[in-house]
Amino acid sequence: MISKTTIGPRARGFALALAVFFLAESPSFSASPWKLAVTDPCLASMASFLGGVNLSVVPLSGWDDGKFVRYRIKRDDMPDRALCLDRSDGKKYGLSLESAGVAVLYSDFPADRPTEEIFSDPASLPFMGQRVLVAIADLDPDGYSYYQRRLAEFQSRLDSTVSMGRQLLRGARVLSLSGSSDLLFSAAGCVVESPTGDMVSQLAGILPAKKDSGKKDLVKILTSWKEGYDAVLVDHLSDPTLIDVACKISGFVWMDPLTAETDPVEVLNDRYLALWNVLRSKEK
Repeated sequence: MISKTTIGPRARGFALALAVFFLAESPSFSASPWKLAVTDPCLASMASFLGGVNLSVVPLSGWDDGKFVRYRIKRDDMPDRALCLDRSDGKKYGLSLESAGVAVLYSDFPADRPTEEIFSDPASLPFMGQRVLVAIADLDPDGYSYYQRRLAEFQSRLDSTVSMGRQLLRGARVLSLSGSSDLLFSAAGCVVESPTGDMVSQLAGILPAKKDSGKKDLVKILTSWKEGYDAVLVDHLSDPTLIDVACKISGFVWMDPLTAETDPVEVLNDRYLALWNVLRSKEK
């Protein structure tokens, strides 16, 4: 069974108390949150966290049952302020880039990697957080000090999460069939390996395996790959049939995508704990 792990009630209670502290200390607390349309689900997750109670994010896209979808927002429900990754991203969603209400993170997003990978990379996240802070503060200057506090909390929690990951996961050998979180697990000291050329060829020859016979062959392939690794990583970017089959095999770690509703650090923490649960079960 693919492992899904969530933070325990004690940890959630501590996080809630910490959030209350930051809100109580912040003079920029807004009684009525302002709305912000955000193009990318990873960007929406970051903006939602940094915006806290001051900001209500309206996502323009997300993941639905493993599929990337663009949401249809009624004209009356569309906020007058929006955030996009770059100019190309903004145009794709029909945003008026010359409008003072549209914040663009980059003129051209400086990476050819999936957005999910960048927003799961502990080395990149502080820089992304800083840019998002500047973007939303430009749209709401009065909230700057509050957003700055939220960014400080984000960075502190990120450092603690990676430190915890190193303590629990250092040296684990994992096979990645996802790609979005390789740098996250590398930061924890894991040995992350990509499929070999032969493995890629095997998958290409069997996917999509819609029939039961094909799925049985896929089970055999994935089970044989698992040998020699402590765990195998699978996420929403993986082939849908592969995900469906992997759900039935122990030792495969599923990683939920980032969305406007998820805490970006909590998601990374949960990914570490999901792998740790697999490692712990193998020790029993």
